[in-house]
Amino acid sequence: MDTQSNHWGSASSGAIRLRPDGIDVKDKIDASVWFLNDRSDIRTSYYLEEVGTEFDVQGLELDWVGVGWDADYRYVDNSWTYFNFRGTNWQSVHKSEQQLYLKNAYRVLLIRVSQGIVM
Repeated sequence: MDTQSNHWGSASSGAIRLRPDGIDVKDKIDASVWFLNDRSDIRTSYYLEEVGTEFDVQGLELDWVGVGWDADYRYVDNSWTYFNFRGTNWQSVHKSEQQLYLKNAYRVLLIRVSQGIVM
């Protein structure tokens, strides 16, 4: 196992419109392979071919993180706005508990990094 550095590609579990950019949050990672195998294994996070969501990385600390940020959580006119993609359109999220869930998903993704982040 390579213990020198942990690399991680991540996105919110609701970031389904990142799929055209090659980030498919619906595919599930094999966590033991993705996190623990060394860089000789193409199934690991070193290759950034699979993405971990907030559920996969909760409670971990990683050295370097790449976050795919979708349009579900946007900063517009000095405030955060919340969206959900349904069917063929983005729809506003109005329920406070759903907004809190979305905000916390990105919080989990952003606080896992110890050395550097790319968004």
